[in-house]
Amino acid sequence: MRWLAFLLLTVFLATPAQADDPYGDLAPSKEARLAQEPADGSDLLRLFQPVKFLSASTDLATISTLVLQDVATVIKEHPEWTLVEIGGHTDALGAAAANLALSQGRAESVRTTLVAAGVPAERLVAKGYGESKLLSKDNDAVAHAKNRRVEFRVSVAPTP
Repeated sequence: MRWLAFLLLTVFLATPAQADDPYGDLAPSKEARLAQEPADGSDLLRLFQPVKFLSASTDLATISTLVLQDVATVIKEHPEWTLVEIGGHTDALGAAAANLALSQGRAESVRTTLVAAGVPAERLVAKGYGESKLLSKDNDAVAHAKNRRVEFRVSVAPTP
């Protein structure tokens, strides 16, 4: 019985506090962000990992939780960003109407996740573009993967 109490106490003490650091060693540090402010002259938030979804679904892939947590942190650090557009994009495979609906659903899923992470809902708008803004018109797997994306565009309040 003593060994069980010792084991439980050891596990309890060795487990990091979830409230302070829910991702443990996986949480991005300031030096290794997964998202950063737009580069000069751009309004596009820079992502260092893509937002991923389950195939043909609006359900986020588990790995995207960390990316969106960092996106939420960056947005909250910039109150001057009055509006952030979450743009959902698809490849050109399949019907255009279905791609448009899928991209809108994915953008809304990301918005819901960011609101749950503490970003005020009024600062976020979800917009599905479907296949209307392809980055590559090539018809291969690399081009299709490049076209399937989520982009974050920031609007700054005008200075008086």
